[in-house]
Amino acid sequence: MKKIFISYSHNDKDYLDELLKHLSPLKREGLIGSWIDRQIKPGKDWKNEINDNLINCDIAILLVSPDFISSDFCYNIEYKTALRLHREGKIILVPIIIRPCNWKKLELSKIQALPTDGKAVSTWKNIDQAWLDVSEGIEQLCSKELISNDNKKIEINIGTKFIVCELPRGFIILSDIIKNKSSNWSVLASYYNWDGKWINSTHYHSSYYDFWKTEEGLFTQCIKLGIPKGDIGFAENAISLMLKIRDEKNKNTLEYLVDIFNSETCQISIQEGKYLVDKTNLSTELIELQNTGDIRDLYFKVDFMIEETNLGFIELDKIRIDSIIRETQLLFFNKVGKNHPAYELISNHYDKLSNKKYNQFEWLIVLRNIIEDAYQYF
Repeated sequence: MKKIFISYSHNDKDYLDELLKHLSPLKREGLIGSWIDRQIKPGKDWKNEINDNLINCDIAILLVSPDFISSDFCYNIEYKTALRLHREGKIILVPIIIRPCNWKKLELSKIQALPTDGKAVSTWKNIDQAWLDVSEGIEQLCSKELISNDNKKIEINIGTKFIVCELPRGFIILSDIIKNKSSNWSVLASYYNWDGKWINSTHYHSSYYDFWKTEEGLFTQCIKLGIPKGDIGFAENAISLMLKIRDEKNKNTLEYLVDIFNSETCQISIQEGKYLVDKTNLSTELIELQNTGDIRDLYFKVDFMIEETNLGFIELDKIRIDSIIRETQLLFFNKVGKNHPAYELISNHYDKLSNKKYNQFEWLIVLRNIIEDAYQYF
């Protein structure tokens, strides 16, 4: 059973009552137990009670509205505590947008919200349909319970047919993959690291197609999922597969699509019920890529700095350049030691560069090339 903590403004108590009503089937099935401040007993320290229940919950729900955002206690205490716990991987934070407000300006916008697309409950033509969408979203999260067995293996319970896309430093689970006629049907992608820790989730609906198919759209969704930047290129097949699954014109079977998008660097399979997390069974290709992930991340960082400089988003200075060079030397030294050819290559190039008069932008380009050359040793 998942323990759910609900944070709300007392001005939104009617919305709270509706949420509890629509979560009652999950409660009756033993999937969840909810806690709200109404349950604080007389004589108890209400601040301590709220804090204890928030810290010990599995899922924290925020009923987001103008009143919630303007409430010092809701925003500065409950929201910020829940956000910290979410970042630490201790709880799952779920914003439910109940009334229109400027929530997308907050850091909260980086977290997948309910109902679908973050469309405020009060704006739906059919309010019960909005709450059903919310309830189904909560149910999906509850099905992702992590269970450790005696061998320290981890199982992720999905309950229905799903697709696993194995990447070097984690895996994506695609659920809600069975085609249905509902206009609200969307495929859910959840990214986990190889320790079985859930990182983040995102939904894909066919209305997002024009953006998701672009390079920017792919990058944005991978960042939202929490995929390391050095692995984003390998995740492209998983995102493309999501688009095909949700494509109403697609007549191909799931098996056919999986066969098309499966690759050595994104290993895709169809499973049902549970997924056993076992990084000891990774292919040689994925293990090798896992071991060099930090180098790819560094390359991406330098490449991104070059792009931002080109676009005028950042200005280079000696401190920034020296910092990234030291980071490069330290990474290769810690990874392979000073006698390894890769580290020697980095050091020799640095010595040569020090005797040449490059401007700072040229330094970055040369450094990116050096990292790429050194990567070949792995």
